[in-house]
Amino acid sequence: MNLSIKKNNLTIVLPCYNEKDTVLKTIFELNKNLNSFLDDYKIFYLFVDDGSIDNTWEIISRQSKLSDFIYGIRLSTNFGHQIALLAGIENALKFSDYILTMDADLQHPPEIARRMCELMRNEEIDIINAQQALIHNNNINLFKQISSRYFYKFLKLIGVKIQPRVGDFRLMSAKAAAALVSHHDLEFFARGIIARLGFKQKTIQYYANKRFSGESKYSLRKMLKLALSGITSTSILPLRLTFILSIILFLICIIMVIAAIATWINNQVVPGWTSLIISIYFLFGINFMIIGILGEYIGKNYRQSLGRPRYIIQDNTISYREIK
Repeated sequence: MNLSIKKNNLTIVLPCYNEKDTVLKTIFELNKNLNSFLDDYKIFYLFVDDGSIDNTWEIISRQSKLSDFIYGIRLSTNFGHQIALLAGIENALKFSDYILTMDADLQHPPEIARRMCELMRNEEIDIINAQQALIHNNNINLFKQISSRYFYKFLKLIGVKIQPRVGDFRLMSAKAAAALVSHHDLEFFARGIIARLGFKQKTIQYYANKRFSGESKYSLRKMLKLALSGITSTSILPLRLTFILSIILFLICIIMVIAAIATWINNQVVPGWTSLIISIYFLFGINFMIIGILGEYIGKNYRQSLGRPRYIIQDNTISYREIK
């Protein structure tokens, strides 16, 4: 399958994981909302199968054979949403002038994708971010809403300037997308990189839809992993805090030593067994926390130094042609 390379190619990158029931509906909804832009853009859909264990890839592959604007990439295993996103953007850059990233579960409304295209067509903007409206949304899990709110507050507290409630639903020029993927972080965190890219950016708000089918693929474990990756890949403040905390603990220890010596000199029996045990547990707990934070950063440096590929493509339905 060959791509016709021409100006104003718009590619929509859609990471998928076990989305066999949503792929066709997503294509239908995008066609319905973006059909009016066919005079301005040549639109492609690039589905990235992130190691699905259902027949998501078979559906994508079949649609690719039936349509000249639908393409697919199949990763060799489940690398995670952010890496699937990276794989889609990197491959879309080979033939795109604009790249729109969104989830394939239809929680990102296709009508908002249409608004993004209108803005990009009428204004000189490099990045258009979609931000979930602040009001409570019944289509989003309450725990996820609360945890997300405090996650962004924590990021702001440690000096990371990421817009709250902005995920990976955005439209970018090829220039901005190329700058995004030029970051070679092993643990790719798109929204953290976008926040410090610069370029002319604009934000529009949206209300998330209810999932068309199935359940969220972001388990608590994956959410915690993403949060940890976001923190450690965008800020070294936790390391600095451990240094400050270690100084405070050292001073506390000096005071405790002086107090213990003074008690021994005065031949006084120390009755505070409970307070002593609490102090020991507290100090050991803090020290283990410091070691854990240090270990996380050291581990990241170790994994980065190995130089392993961030993803492996098992199969794809794209045939590139040299741009003339």
